[in-house]
Amino acid sequence: VQVPHGKKPNGRPKYESITRATPEEALLAAEQLEQHWKYLNGPALNLTLGDAIDRYIEESSSRLAGSTLTGYRRLRKNTLKGIQDIPLKDLNQAKIQNEIDICAAKMSPKYLENAVSLVSSTLKRYHPLLGNNLNLALPAAVPYIPTIPQEAEIRTIFQAIQSSPAEIPILLAMVCGMRSSEIRGLQFGDLVEQNGNYGLWIKRVVVDSDQGPLLQDKAKTYTSTRLSLIPSRLAKQILELPHDSPTDFIVTLSGHAIYHRFVRLCQKNGLPHYRFHDLRHLFASVLVANDVPDFYTKEIVGHSSTTTLNRFYYHSFLSKKAEALKKASDFFESLYPCDNPCESESQ
Repeated sequence: VQVPHGKKPNGRPKYESITRATPEEALLAAEQLEQHWKYLNGPALNLTLGDAIDRYIEESSSRLAGSTLTGYRRLRKNTLKGIQDIPLKDLNQAKIQNEIDICAAKMSPKYLENAVSLVSSTLKRYHPLLGNNLNLALPAAVPYIPTIPQEAEIRTIFQAIQSSPAEIPILLAMVCGMRSSEIRGLQFGDLVEQNGNYGLWIKRVVVDSDQGPLLQDKAKTYTSTRLSLIPSRLAKQILELPHDSPTDFIVTLSGHAIYHRFVRLCQKNGLPHYRFHDLRHLFASVLVANDVPDFYTKEIVGHSSTTTLNRFYYHSFLSKKAEALKKASDFFESLYPCDNPCESESQ
């Protein structure tokens, strides 16, 4: 079978010969080759990588969370700049790998991994011949091992946040285990009371986007929608806040403001650097330290399974660790042979 494939220098048609065992196989191979040439000369491959990423983000906007889209746009703007202007048809694995190696020296492995994942997803959609066959080497990830405040530091935090604009968001994270986006989505109408017990319904979030704060009328996941019990003292603090409507937001600080107020509070009071999200780790660790079963812990913090809890949210208090070590030491000490058998017998 002769398949037309462009033109010769003299202007006459150029053909590719296809030979197979049967006419049917030859026709099928010719059709596949023709489709492949159309794909290689299609309009998508004339897009630069940067333009393709922009299109991918735009076409995915209806199914992705606002925070995810914002993260994608930041990756597009700040990473892998050396290949952003290359047309897809001229891109190859070697060029991508070279840019990865350059960026690896100046950005974290996790951030770079996220950037490469975005590029890979983009290529799979607009240049599948390349995207589905990439085999890239990434720098080894350095796992972040969060730490949590210990008992004395928790007391310091309690004292330091009194009358601070960030007091309520810090308390909601520390003593209720809420995410920052969940805290920002709370409205006064979400506070409920029954028989002196208070709770907050978590059913919406506020996240940051390129266009500013973005309200999403659903929690992060299905299991994140939950009733979070809160201390009566905290509930009364919330009720004392000025508000006109049940739909007024309890916390009006931005995510950036909450985070940096907490970081500065730690610095000012001589505490180690903690992220705001580490307060959520602290809450989960308190549940574990008090023997709350995993099944209830995951429901309280809004996870669908215990996998995430086991990987990221379990941290030990030094005092609890010391108690455990002492129990083990006492156990072995009781079984250790006596140095003076006679003394032992006389006793």
